[in-house]
Amino acid sequence: EMQPRAHESGFLRPGPLQPRTLARSLGEWTTARHRQNVGYSIVYHAGEPPAALSAAVAAADAFVAQVTRRLRRRPQPHYGHPYWRGAIATVREASRARLSAEALRAILGVHSRRGYWIERLRALLVGYPPRVRPWHPRWADYRPVLRRLAPFFADPSRRLLLMSDAPTLFSVMLADAGDRVVRLQTSPFMQSAPERYVAFAKRFDLCLVEFDRRNVESTVELVGRIAPLMKAGGRILIAIREQQPMEAAHRFVAALGAILSGQAASLEEVRCVPASSLRAWSYRVFAWLGAAAHQRPWVGIPAVAALAVPLALLTLILSLFAAARTRAGPRGKASSLHIVVRIANSE
Repeated sequence: EMQPRAHESGFLRPGPLQPRTLARSLGEWTTARHRQNVGYSIVYHAGEPPAALSAAVAAADAFVAQVTRRLRRRPQPHYGHPYWRGAIATVREASRARLSAEALRAILGVHSRRGYWIERLRALLVGYPPRVRPWHPRWADYRPVLRRLAPFFADPSRRLLLMSDAPTLFSVMLADAGDRVVRLQTSPFMQSAPERYVAFAKRFDLCLVEFDRRNVESTVELVGRIAPLMKAGGRILIAIREQQPMEAAHRFVAALGAILSGQAASLEEVRCVPASSLRAWSYRVFAWLGAAAHQRPWVGIPAVAALAVPLALLTLILSLFAAARTRAGPRGKASSLHIVVRIANSE
């Protein structure tokens, strides 16, 4: 598939999968043909099959049988498969086309009118990411980016470059900004010749780069490629969020600052949002309540009614505490890292 090398690598975890966990995931997307396919073992070999092959096949068959017994949901249809509907909506979002109500439900993973209204209610009470209320677990992580985007929204003459490999919450939010926003995919941008983007030279006041992981060399290289596209004095905002809390973020920032020193760009600001196991737990509970309200409303809606207020109060305290402890010098674990690089004024 034509997608970045590390696509969805953040979902990888070491160790074996439990049959119940795997069955829950497979129940969301597998078709009847998918489930038939696993009834056969395909062996790729360049020489004679090993002596232990039959034992390995038997072990695999036993595991598949355990997973199959735990599949509770009916197979998904080939025609109108929810993943394809979501993928088409994602392509429309990437091309900055206006999303219909049906496409919006697809990109949110909501496939029924009932689920759509649950989502609307959630947006009213909690907000829709990244513009969320302070009692949302990710409020402290979205806040530094929104603060830096405020001048762009206030001044219609400003232009913004958005860099990411996949659609993001901010690309959805900025979809209606018209020609003021140009979105480029990071991997094709880096793999293409710089001459391809000469038409964008000195065009942008602000660039938002979103990463899922840290890499000093690729970050510096990307900044060097973006710099010619920025106006003098323009800013590049690098927002980094990882699946697990970041450790030793200070070493990453120090290395980045040392490499940028003396170049046409310099570090202007670094903001580090501290990680919290309680805030991570509240996010998991938020996600579980949302999924349960959509998929099992007879369980999820009463759970939301019972837990929403105490969970919101706890999360509000945690979010305000995280915002108050957001600091310029990264120390310890972080849930997100925000780096502002300033482009030097021209001579």
